[in-house]
Amino acid sequence: MKKNTVSFENIKLSKDIRFYLIIGGIIVALLVPLGLGPDWITLFFLFFTYTAMAEVYNLLSGYSGMLALGFHGFVGFGGYITAIACTLWGLHLLVSMFISGTMCVLLALATSFLIIKMRGLYFAMGTLVSASVLFYWFQGWSYVGGGYGMPIVAHVTVYDLYYISLVIAIASIFVAYIIVQSRVGLRLKAIADDDIAAESYGVDVFKTKLLCWVISSFFAGISGSLYFIYSGFISPAAAFAFYWTLSSITATVFGGVRTILGPIIGAFFVVWLRQTFLVEFPGLAMLVYGVIIVAMVLVFPRGIMGYVHAFLTRRKMRGP
Repeated sequence: MKKNTVSFENIKLSKDIRFYLIIGGIIVALLVPLGLGPDWITLFFLFFTYTAMAEVYNLLSGYSGMLALGFHGFVGFGGYITAIACTLWGLHLLVSMFISGTMCVLLALATSFLIIKMRGLYFAMGTLVSASVLFYWFQGWSYVGGGYGMPIVAHVTVYDLYYISLVIAIASIFVAYIIVQSRVGLRLKAIADDDIAAESYGVDVFKTKLLCWVISSFFAGISGSLYFIYSGFISPAAAFAFYWTLSSITATVFGGVRTILGPIIGAFFVVWLRQTFLVEFPGLAMLVYGVIIVAMVLVFPRGIMGYVHAFLTRRKMRGP
């Protein structure tokens, strides 16, 4: 028994060490632009942006059990708010992103009734309908070009976007880690398993879910801001594409649900797939991601990190 206890503590310490190594590696990435060209900088920028989205999606749907099929609504809304603030109001990018994140939080609070009234599939469909409402709103709003979209003017370079996206990725990982390791994380696990039973034991299900809902909306919004600033153009079809939700699901499922490192690994895989295969066949993105999700659920339901953790646990339990 004593041997197993020591082994468990070592596993926990190993997880902490891995986490700080990840953070250290990302900080070291601050020096990466000094030796790489624009193509590599763009690749890392996309990786950081997708990491932020995958990390908060994992917090929302993995840890709290809320399957948000309308996650792309926050991505598109954040992108449009930044486009308006930068291009039409002439504000600085960082100020525009702050406004974007704030507006996404307000949108999350305005739609928080979904958390109270709906569960499971009904919640998933409710978020999907909300994203569709946003799509049709911007589709008919002439101020932002309607269905034709609008160019985005922001005086930044790809190197500026690299550093901003790096900070956002680090912040998303740090926030997710702090929440998961706190008492809120224990509540989230109870809610994900059975929110009705958790509520009967005194867990404030609504406030706990609302916290994840708000945090996810903020990071999704500013991630959308970064991507569309990079692309230089935004339209309703691109901003509110289901692709954003599907890519976040793919990254989370591939890397490992309810892990901190999993979405990072999954984001790397999604970006690699996007830049190698899907860049040549963009129309196949939805099909490819769908096949990957189904395959992972059937063959590796715990994702890459789930099996890595299980393997390390067995090794620790066996001892030297």
